[in-house]
Amino acid sequence: MGFDGWRQLFRRKREGAPGEDGETGLTDESVLSSLRLHLADVDQVPVLSDLTHVRAFAPGLAEILVVALPTSVIAPPAGELARFGSPAELVARGRSQLAELLADIGDTIEVRHITTPDQLTFTGLMGDSLSVASLAILLPEVVELLHPGADTSKGVFCAMPNASHLVLRVVDDVASLMAVGPMSVFARNGYQDRGATSPHVYWAHGPGLTEHTPLTRHEENEIAIHVPSELSSLLDT
Repeated sequence: MGFDGWRQLFRRKREGAPGEDGETGLTDESVLSSLRLHLADVDQVPVLSDLTHVRAFAPGLAEILVVALPTSVIAPPAGELARFGSPAELVARGRSQLAELLADIGDTIEVRHITTPDQLTFTGLMGDSLSVASLAILLPEVVELLHPGADTSKGVFCAMPNASHLVLRVVDDVASLMAVGPMSVFARNGYQDRGATSPHVYWAHGPGLTEHTPLTRHEENEIAIHVPSELSSLLDT
């Protein structure tokens, strides 16, 4: 959807007109209560320069501020949100309201511990919410909920194929690196679904797991995995 489409959809909903999803009546209160930080494929975001908040999250991924509705996500132009507060205030609210979803993990957001035939393991979060993948913004908190006390000093492998899925694996030994293979297949297949976010597996590392290095590259029907020397060194210790 182009920039004008986002603007028109937001204004139609503000005016109470039903959309194809049946959602109507975006009041001031509902706009504010629906603000969330959101991860999006940079190629799918209309006019990055006119949004309230844009942050480069990882190669190919942008963190933006959206109005997250049950069946759709709208990124209103900055001018449409300006009267609700300063960008810093709105971003803080969006982050806080995204964090509220952490309480849904294990409930409406399903936790699935995946084991491949080769006994490689990783963990998936799956749900109807279009903000599941965006929980990668809060990756340290997610890891602590799923794997209490886990040592993340070597980082975490993660993939956000579409808005409703997030998969991860704490980096510890060579077996964790081998899990990148099946994770990459999961990401590639999931990227074809609604709310496509990224087909790649990333290595989240550094303070607060805020650095994201892509480990995969897609070449025709094959997936190439690149292991940075820094990661190789960590796995050797």
